[in-house]
Amino acid sequence: MLSIIPIQPIPNRIFSSKIPIDGQNRTLQFETQYNELAGYWLVTIRDESGKDLISCLPVIPAQNILEQYEYLGIGSAYIVPIQTVKEQWPSLNTLGSTWYLVWGDSDGGDISG
Repeated sequence: MLSIIPIQPIPNRIFSSKIPIDGQNRTLQFETQYNELAGYWLVTIRDESGKDLISCLPVIPAQNILEQYEYLGIGSAYIVPIQTVKEQWPSLNTLGSTWYLVWGDSDGGDISG
């Protein structure tokens, strides 16, 4: 099952989202940061209790950004454009509007085939 996470282009925003992962609903907390010098987004992911699972994960498209964290059992996640884009990854203003964060099951859902 795939879910769109309600991420917005707001630096230092903290929000929670209930996500269906591998047949169970999991609540994860997200904190977004924008690296102005490098020009890309970072996200910290926490569990239900607020414990850091992944800190400062670059939000880069074209692959499962959670692939190296498979052992955490929190599924898969992809940054995908919803329209034709000229930029290589989400800018300060396009995260959540032109680029979506799509979450899936551990096997990659329907995105990775």
